[in-house]
Amino acid sequence: MINPQKNDPKIRILSCTDEKIVFTLREVDVSVVNSLRRILLGEIPSMAIEMVEIINNTSVLPDPFIAHRLGLIPLTSNYIQDFNFPQDCNCTSTCDNCCVDLQLSRKAETEQEIGVYSADLISTNPRVTPVRDPETPRGILLLKLSAGQQISLKATAKKGIGRHHAKFSPVSCAVFSYEPDVRLSQAIIDDMPANEKEAFVTSCPKQVFSSDPMFSVIKIHDQDHWNCMFCQECVNWAEENHREGLVIVKHREPNNFKFTVESTGSIPAAMIVKLAIQQMMKKLDLCRQATDNIGNQLTVLGSLDGEYLESDL
Repeated sequence: MINPQKNDPKIRILSCTDEKIVFTLREVDVSVVNSLRRILLGEIPSMAIEMVEIINNTSVLPDPFIAHRLGLIPLTSNYIQDFNFPQDCNCTSTCDNCCVDLQLSRKAETEQEIGVYSADLISTNPRVTPVRDPETPRGILLLKLSAGQQISLKATAKKGIGRHHAKFSPVSCAVFSYEPDVRLSQAIIDDMPANEKEAFVTSCPKQVFSSDPMFSVIKIHDQDHWNCMFCQECVNWAEENHREGLVIVKHREPNNFKFTVESTGSIPAAMIVKLAIQQMMKKLDLCRQATDNIGNQLTVLGSLDGEYLESDL
């Protein structure tokens, strides 16, 4: 829903890393925000392993189990725009424009058990490799090999979107919430003893409130109100302690939201949001073109009806 009397949408980034971005959206209808969330989850393309050829597997895990785990490994997809969707590629089977091959070969040469990790996958394209976290440089544990066991396979990664399979989604979390409006009654606060003030402050699990013992006041900092999750614990505490009206929690504005997007590591979080906004603009352009075509068809039909009427006369 677009209201011509509303101001243009406003965005403010609260925090941003490669793994997570938090921002606020203002003057935007909830339908638009939810559309953005659905695009983030289902229509941002990334690379994922689609085909697996097991050459030799003497581990305790069956081939389908290993293939399934390989498909869920996030692959770096910063250059995803350089690849074609398999159905849109001009090749007859596979090529470098739509596919990336990976190989894995490990064997337990000693009596000690070894682990096989996603970092052991060797890619033919350095731009598409298993995602590595600084805390876990070897990546995701795929399986373990005992003495004499080995695993050898070939895998092919292709471009896809989360709407077709969840493994293609570069987003692990995409949520939004209304902006909370938390108001305190200073008159009731002034009438409360210090121990009740402290109990009220600690009743909030998200630490929205803070107390100042020197001035005996309760504060809500500028950004702390965003931590409110509408659990009503503070309201319940006030009612249980006969302090009705101490705090009021409601939605501040129906068109103000806080958005949180977390990446699987395949694409930086900020880039994911940018791609989602571009995808939304493409969809809106298609809707506009479709409505223009319908309007043109109705105009033509209207002129034809006029000609038929004149001929009947």
